Amino acid sequence: MFGDLSTGELIAPSEKLVIDFDDEKHRYKVNGEEVPSVTQILDATLPKPALTWWGFRIGLAAAVELARSGDLPYGELVGGHDEHQRIVDGAPTEAMAHVRGKGSSAKPKTLIEYLALENRLDPNAIKRLAADRGTGIHEALNVLGLGGTPDIDAMPESARPFCQALYAWWLDREPDVQLMEQPVASLRLGYAGRFDLLYRDEGGSLVLADLKTSKENRPDSFFRQLMGYKVAWEEMGGAPIDRLEIVLCKPTGEYGVYDATTKVTPEIWEAAVAAFKADRAFRDLQRKRKS
Repeated sequence: MFGDLSTGELIAPSEKLVIDFDDEKHRYKVNGEEVPSVTQILDATLPKPALTWWGFRIGLAAAVELARSGDLPYGELVGGHDEHQRIVDGAPTEAMAHVRGKGSSAKPKTLIEYLALENRLDPNAIKRLAADRGTGIHEALNVLGLGGTPDIDAMPESARPFCQALYAWWLDREPDVQLMEQPVASLRLGYAGRFDLLYRDEGGSLVLADLKTSKENRPDSFFRQLMGYKVAWEEMGGAPIDRLEIVLCKPTGEYGVYDATTKVTPEIWEAAVAAFKADRAFRDLQRKRKS
């Protein structure tokens, strides 16, 4: 059931929808059929030119931290051939098994990779920290939405400034919460997702908002993501959305708000879905040809 927020009454979706979400695998099923998520569609269709440099910077930071901590002494980094060879040689078999035994799918080929994995300086570890931040602000959102005050000091240290930013936005905006963590799906286009927040502002406008913890706004993906939720929500019979909004919680404890309402259209989102389906059809064809 979904709310007709203009009247406060509950109405049934225009078509029967059963949305199941496997949190562990992050997969959606709609009426028993697996469908891609909004974020999966965007990940597969948007170029990521900054990703290579992000990985490069992570590697540099790991080398500096390993040298600073003494795990990889500076002398070995700038030493002669033997020292260099030890760094680039494969990590001992027992070391590799030790890392894999900790639940990592990574297979270090060099000593410096092994040390980065051991010290949680690898890209996957950095991604897990980002996921922890996202989990933290969503937990804070749930507390705020239920009328409470989040205990920011009890949260993981890495998440605290982002939760402080969310709390500051909340106090400034005083949103009239309608729904939180709401699953949505489009039978017509074949996808599903879950938006963070639907609220009414002080003027009565209905706002669909998504929380982010990145350093800067990323319109290419963030604005398309919002439109994906909007298209599915309104197809399901939800009340028309007046505004699309990104709430960017920053590591400084400050926040930024970005209005996407006039900066993305349903046609742009539908083009992303079509591109995703075309790519998947191509890959399926290649697999059939190989078998």
